[in-house]
Amino acid sequence: MNDLKRLRLICCILFACICLFAYRPAAAQSQLPETTKAEEYASVVRNESGANIRSEASLSSDVLRAVTPGSPVMVLEHRGEWVLVEDFKERKGWVSASLLTGPETVIIKVLKANVRSGPALTAGIIAKLDEGTVLSVVETRGDWLQVSDFEGSNGWLHQDVIWPAPQAAGSERQPSAAPELKPAREVVLAADTFKQAPPRTPEEEKGTVAEQVQPDAVEEIQSETVKKKAAEAPAPVQAEQPPAPPLARDEGYRLGPRDVVSVNIFAGGAKQISEDVTVSADGQITMPLLGRAQAAGLTLGELRKDSIEPLALLYFVEPQVTVAIKEYHSLSFYISGSVENPGHYELDKEPTLLELIAKAGGLESDYGHRAYIMREGPGETEADQEKTILVDMKALLDQGDMTNNIRLVTGDVIHIPRGSELNQASNAIFVEGEVKNPGVYTFQQGITALSACILAGGFNDYAAPNRARIIRRRGTEQEIIELNLDAVKKGKAKDVELQPGDLVHIPDSWL
Repeated sequence: MNDLKRLRLICCILFACICLFAYRPAAAQSQLPETTKAEEYASVVRNESGANIRSEASLSSDVLRAVTPGSPVMVLEHRGEWVLVEDFKERKGWVSASLLTGPETVIIKVLKANVRSGPALTAGIIAKLDEGTVLSVVETRGDWLQVSDFEGSNGWLHQDVIWPAPQAAGSERQPSAAPELKPAREVVLAADTFKQAPPRTPEEEKGTVAEQVQPDAVEEIQSETVKKKAAEAPAPVQAEQPPAPPLARDEGYRLGPRDVVSVNIFAGGAKQISEDVTVSADGQITMPLLGRAQAAGLTLGELRKDSIEPLALLYFVEPQVTVAIKEYHSLSFYISGSVENPGHYELDKEPTLLELIAKAGGLESDYGHRAYIMREGPGETEADQEKTILVDMKALLDQGDMTNNIRLVTGDVIHIPRGSELNQASNAIFVEGEVKNPGVYTFQQGITALSACILAGGFNDYAAPNRARIIRRRGTEQEIIELNLDAVKKGKAKDVELQPGDLVHIPDSWL
């Protein structure tokens, strides 16, 4: 009988162990909140180490990567104590279910995201957050979310820059009556925290405080002050309207490197964005909201047309875009020789020869009767790409022959020798373009193109010594010698020995 009882006890213990073992996977799986099962999103528990994402559902499997505490993930599959998850970059892996909690956070999914002081594009930018920054959602208003970092600092983000979507993340929240939130603060770019914004000045606070009942004497003084301010105040500001379209001259102008363009975006009767953007050396421009786009070679009208459609598709209803030239830098000209102020000129149009001479202060008294215009052309051969135009200055100035008043093209190099240089065997050389001290230098036997540039102070930051040219007179003819001074400096090419009267030109790398 005792043996029978002992056998029954052993069977009961074995049954209990089997039930406990069978129950453990379900219990581990139930650790995920119900919201995770329904919405298929979760967040990594906020501990110091975060969580390891593994290749398989096992502690012995390889660690693919580690995620920071609070990172949101999408749940794809449950397998015992393990969960298959996917992050905002669509990278999959397995994580222990015990390290997950309900969907509490969102993450920045773009390279840089603007944090604003309010839920609108017109609100000021108080921070710029990097991709991968984890945030909590405090409140949503339409397409905007008020977010908070782990220190409790707040700001507003557009839903297009976060992951997961607000509905998936369980963030359709109304303003909380919980403890008062900290004021929005600017981001310290080296960390995922916000930095205190500067306090508002008394001028900024004007008009924001409700009127208070004051004693009679104070009211009388305030009344006089109010009347005085009302008389001095400008007329009420009407709804902002887009500025007038650019001048016809600007509409035909084609953008080039270093040009600065003012971009204004209007929608809903108000200016939404106003920025000045610069065309880069490779012809790209960073348009507000739209990112990088090709601009070099486009007119303002073409740039405006290319911007309206994506802005209307992604951001605004019937947006209006104006673009205008703020600074011209791609229309570039060089003039040297017998002018009052030789040098580099950036103009807002392509001038004639006389207009550029006027910009350079006019001719010196000892100007020669010839001018040389060195021009780069679009031809396929080197001979077509480089040409020198000879101008008869005597016919232009003394006889009024305007056929010699050549319309210049951006990048033209103009040299007007002095009369003494033309009438005598020259004992000088000329260095101009992108060097520190362009000018006339005494010819020395054995001087080379590179040593002449060194004599002129060396190259400027935007110089292109690999496209240097030597212009040499042979009677009435001109010879152009191409020279790569970069290769000369590296010992890969032979330098050219100069002759009296040679002109060394170092072009601009931007052209």
